[in-house]
Amino acid sequence: MRCPNCGQRLADEARKCPVCGTVIDEIVRINIPEKQAEETKISYAGEDVSGQSSETEEHHSFETENIKAKQCFPAMPMKWYKFLIYFSLILTGLSNMYTGVQAVMGMQYGTKEQSAQVYAVYPGLHILDIVYGVLLIILGVFVFIVRQQLAGYRAKGPKYLLIMYIASLVLEVFYIGAGSLLSGVNLLTSSESSIMLISSILVSLFMIGANKVYFDKRAHLFTR
Repeated sequence: MRCPNCGQRLADEARKCPVCGTVIDEIVRINIPEKQAEETKISYAGEDVSGQSSETEEHHSFETENIKAKQCFPAMPMKWYKFLIYFSLILTGLSNMYTGVQAVMGMQYGTKEQSAQVYAVYPGLHILDIVYGVLLIILGVFVFIVRQQLAGYRAKGPKYLLIMYIASLVLEVFYIGAGSLLSGVNLLTSSESSIMLISSILVSLFMIGANKVYFDKRAHLFTR
């Protein structure tokens, strides 16, 4: 039994509360319902109840923070992100390294005899192709670094991705411009080459802009 005034636990035969002095008569002793006793127990918490109350408050606080976080950062689709890390970046990295090896060995001109003939007429192209090939191989390695940064939700991942697209665009324009100067032949004279270069530039610019917007909206995910 508990005191109806202060909630102190009392012996069933107690006549008076030793804490507040309330006299416990027979009517009060009989009519105190169990529900009221439980409510009094919570209101005048003892040692066990206070611990449970504290844990409950902490739990509610944690749940509230989670709800607020979900409201601030609602779930967003990640299909493009998965496409990048599981397919696009892997293929791009391998492609860059393969093209780089071809450029270093002069394989883009066909056989070794054909590349030797081209380099005999335009010797500056040989050095350009080696430099271009080495840079492509380095870029290919960097692509895999970008992939790992994104897969690990690193903060630098989205920035590295934009750098990768910009470096690819600059390297392509550099190779065509330097090749035209060293060979004395405008490599963009054909409509097909011009269309390919313009298309590549437009695609690169679109990818830079689209990925910046995409990852800016998901910046809260990349914080490691």
